[in-house]
Amino acid sequence: MRKSRAKKRTRNEEVNEMAQENLQTQNQPQAQVQQEDVMKCCSRVPAIIEKGYSILPKVFIDGHSLVKISLVKNFVNCTEYKSRSGLTFEGCFVYENGGLKSVKGIYYAPHPPLISIESRRKMGFSIDEMKETILDQMKFVDGRIKRMLDPSRLLIKYDNYYIRIYDKFVKGQMLKFPLEVQQGNLYVSWVPRLERLLPFERTKQVQIYNHEIVFDKEVIRTDVTSFGGIAILILNPNNEATTAKLISPDHEEKLATLKSGIMYLFTHPRPRSVVD
Repeated sequence: MRKSRAKKRTRNEEVNEMAQENLQTQNQPQAQVQQEDVMKCCSRVPAIIEKGYSILPKVFIDGHSLVKISLVKNFVNCTEYKSRSGLTFEGCFVYENGGLKSVKGIYYAPHPPLISIESRRKMGFSIDEMKETILDQMKFVDGRIKRMLDPSRLLIKYDNYYIRIYDKFVKGQMLKFPLEVQQGNLYVSWVPRLERLLPFERTKQVQIYNHEIVFDKEVIRTDVTSFGGIAILILNPNNEATTAKLISPDHEEKLATLKSGIMYLFTHPRPRSVVD
């Protein structure tokens, strides 16, 4: 009797072992599939690197409104435009390693163009034709001027009537400064000080599209060059905070507290609809 019980116990153990092996075999492909899914998932995701600024850059793009901003006169605004007929156009290229790459954004150009060509008549009736004209000019640059300056990259601004080539340029970065308040597409962010004094006026009221901003104390307003919308700098010169009331017929009224001695950037992209 003891022997039969021992045999039965051994057989039960064998059955349990076989069941566990079958379960492991069934789970193994599923585990492999899950691992492959994990490794294959997810496309490229943009990340933001935080960096402190003590001075507002000469050129940059406001990351909230995507308005391009320049605090200086020597800038290059690169935007792509092509009419419906295709006969009128403008844009920018970066010339590097013998090729042309289309670029957008805003650039700081500390020096005048290396080469500037203008014509009373259209130099090209298509972008491809314009590329050929530009590449012909680059042969001259490669053969003569590059020997003296040796620029590794060149920025080229063009339209139907002119070509301008820059050897010194810095691309403006997209910057998201701390957001103080938002009303619709009006953004108010806290920004660092200016590198140098710009023309300004004292005011207690500002109008940006359909947004009216009323301050309870006098502030300093500085208008800056902007593309794709409006950008205004507001400085609170008072010894105490001032309140800004944001009024719009299309949005709920908002209040913002502007701290003493702090500069703020008011931006709004160009409206695309009635309510903005």
